[in-house]
Amino acid sequence: MRAATYLAVGLLLAAPALGAPISFARYDMTSRNAGLLSEGFTVGDLDGDGRPDMVEGGETALLWYHNPDWTSAAIATGFRYAAGAAIEVEDIDGDGRPDVVTGRYPVDDSDAREMLWFANTAAGWV
Repeated sequence: MRAATYLAVGLLLAAPALGAPISFARYDMTSRNAGLLSEGFTVGDLDGDGRPDMVEGGETALLWYHNPDWTSAAIATGFRYAAGAAIEVEDIDGDGRPDVVTGRYPVDDSDAREMLWFANTAAGWV
């Protein structure tokens, strides 16, 4: 049986006054990335709604988890993403939409490593 990968997400619930204790709620999410490993993840507001979304790299896909329902959507598939590389969310091309930068390689050929930029466009990821 395949072991499930869980991502723990801590969400700030309240900070009533400066210096007051804060509390977090834990949410366990099963990775929707096929394969056995989650290679890494990062947080960024990919759709501009003001809420932090998550991006996960894994054995077969680079996935975007949309906040607040945490539904997943593929940014890219077919390779091992983020293995040995960070995932960064940043507006690379200056169009006001956050892009995703990471590394990838075919699962069966670790010598074919690449650094990739996925542009976040109105038509989807390119």
